[in-house]
Amino acid sequence: MARTSVTAGAIDRALAAVFTSEMIRQGVSYRTVSAQANLAPTRVYLILAAQRPFYARDVVALAEALGLPMATVVKRAQQQLTP
Repeated sequence: MARTSVTAGAIDRALAAVFTSEMIRQGVSYRTVSAQANLAPTRVYLILAAQRPFYARDVVALAEALGLPMATVVKRAQQQLTP
């Protein structure tokens, strides 16, 4: 089976901005948040750099690791998408 290229879209970039800004606000590193979220550091780097799309489990794990309610994540991501 041929591999298909999977790229990040607008919602992925919005989510990356939400999580990255929260990490900066809290002073949390990629390694720390990846450990707290039980995600590979490489995976966290790639999704937060908008080089790979988010999976639902990534969003939930990062939100929980950063102590963000899902409603807050969705609202902030929506604000990123709204001009």
